[in-house]
Amino acid sequence: MQSELNDLRQGVKKLETELEQYQKVPGPGDNFKAIFEPFLGEAKQDFEDMEKKFKRMEEAYQAALQFFAEDTKLAPEEFFAMMLKFLELFKVFFSFFFFWFFSSLTEKNICITLASAKGQYRSCRTAG
Repeated sequence: MQSELNDLRQGVKKLETELEQYQKVPGPGDNFKAIFEPFLGEAKQDFEDMEKKFKRMEEAYQAALQFFAEDTKLAPEEFFAMMLKFLELFKVFFSFFFFWFFSSLTEKNICITLASAKGQYRSCRTAG
């Protein structure tokens, strides 16, 4: 992504240089400056915004790497592939665990009441 950002930076600078060069030799009835000067202003602003967002993204990514105790030079593709694999395995475990948990509740004749609105939890054993 950094290389694409550098390419955009070079493109904006090239347009700026072209506009400066063109101002020296404008042709009669030519609207190049009138069209591209406002465009350049918008492009520069958009690029600055993109650079700020990219910097925040890099900082968040580095924080995530540190949080998960990963090498700070790990490529995003590798990191997110590992996270995807972890989440897939966690989903399988989670499904298995709840299947086991609720089937064991039925076998042992245990009742559970969840009051989700208040976040209350109560369990009780039925008389046997």
